[in-house]
Amino acid sequence: RRAQPVAACQPPPSSATMVRSYFRYTEEAAWAVAVSGGARIAASADGRSILTPMLESVGVWPLRGGGTERRMRPRPTVAATASETTALQLSPDGEAVAVGYSDGTVRLWPVAGREPLLEEERVALSGHRSAVLCLAFAPDGSQLASGGADTLVVLWDVVAEAGVCKLRGHRGPVTGVAMIASLGALASVSKDGTLRLWDLHTQHCVQTCASPAGELWSVDMDESAGRLLTGGAGGELLLWTIAKAEVAGSAGGESGAADGATEEATPVGVDPLWMAAHATLRGSIATTSSAKVAQISCSADGGIVGVLYGDRTMGLWRARGGGGR
Repeated sequence: RRAQPVAACQPPPSSATMVRSYFRYTEEAAWAVAVSGGARIAASADGRSILTPMLESVGVWPLRGGGTERRMRPRPTVAATASETTALQLSPDGEAVAVGYSDGTVRLWPVAGREPLLEEERVALSGHRSAVLCLAFAPDGSQLASGGADTLVVLWDVVAEAGVCKLRGHRGPVTGVAMIASLGALASVSKDGTLRLWDLHTQHCVQTCASPAGELWSVDMDESAGRLLTGGAGGELLLWTIAKAEVAGSAGGESGAADGATEEATPVGVDPLWMAAHATLRGSIATTSSAKVAQISCSADGGIVGVLYGDRTMGLWRARGGGGR
């Protein structure tokens, strides 16, 4: 880091003006950054390497050997400063990685390649006004959902490389999203303490559930068993079942893609009764930590659930048989 003098004016009690000079430190370069705190790490599809946020870059590290295989970094421009990586999600086929940035953009990068430094992303998507906090792919990789500090959930068409809709309704930063492909739905959680279910066909919020903890930080879906897990403040871990149910509402409602969805309104052109995803709370799971549940991840077969807490501890849970280990 380098120091540069900055002058600041501070008026004293008298009529005279005193000028105080001090040093302000600005970052000029960084060395040996392995992981920055902006986003979580991800493992490659073949299990041979991991992807980590490295300030404005994403690094690919082999599990055997030292040093990075390659770095993915947006090409710097004169008009804009570098934005830090704030979210990271690997595609289901492992061929691409979606990266969210503090300026609200989402970029898709190819994972495979020989270039040690990649500065040309596959596509850059702009839809958020502030930092992207979470990302989730559909199981077939055709769609991507992003949640931001601007309270928005944005659905993207990965094939067409374009936005599908913006889902409004949360009153706080969106901290987690999960696709429910079998029901054509999306689940999102927020610091406002609510779990919202969105019907992707009508682009409308069909259910809002409040968390006892007051804040929700993570969510994941096990579609093989129809289970949804949410993590909140104070180590709160809630288990929900997800199934289709009749949703009733008043006619004349507006689409959540336009003017802020609520679960009471029925989308225009849709019958007052229609089938949509519905969550039922089954209970809470006792945890060993009082810190927030920062991340939840279900294994591919749904047999194991991994929970990461804000105090840097982790728990592994059997989906059947109960009990952490």
